[in-house]
Amino acid sequence: MADGVTWLDQTVLIPSVMPPALSLGAKVATGAALYALSHLLLWGLAGRPRGFEHFLLSWLFPALRRA
Repeated sequence: MADGVTWLDQTVLIPSVMPPALSLGAKVATGAALYALSHLLLWGLAGRPRGFEHFLLSWLFPALRRA
């Protein structure tokens, strides 16, 4: 996750142009997204045991199908 945020900082964000608050917000959002993706990847590799992830995804996907 730290590598992803560092990559974002070095390639996408331009510190001299972007306000510090916006830069921080982009870094936090990137870190949160990378954390969620890595967590779901590891959960899938573990065989998708029943737990909070299973509950959340089974609740989320029917809601997306209705929309």
